[in-house]
Amino acid sequence: MFIGESLDSDPMGTESILQLSVMGVILIGLGLAWKWELTGGIIALAAFIGLSIINPKVLHFPMLYLYPGTAISFIVFWVISRNSTTKNE
Repeated sequence: MFIGESLDSDPMGTESILQLSVMGVILIGLGLAWKWELTGGIIALAAFIGLSIINPKVLHFPMLYLYPGTAISFIVFWVISRNSTTKNE
């Protein structure tokens, strides 16, 4: 994303840099979710909500819904795994 944004002839503005940074936080959150499902999912979901507040136009791109969908999936997986371990005890 950074390469695509930086190839534009105009220099990146503050809003573009902020949006790219928040997208990085989303990706970091999803990476953390592989190890810690709840923590990473919450980070990624909160970052996507922040991105949609910064730029509401992102809600018009259905492909970007993969990020919160994946974050919610990690959170749901954490709930399911937590409930299954408490039932086994």
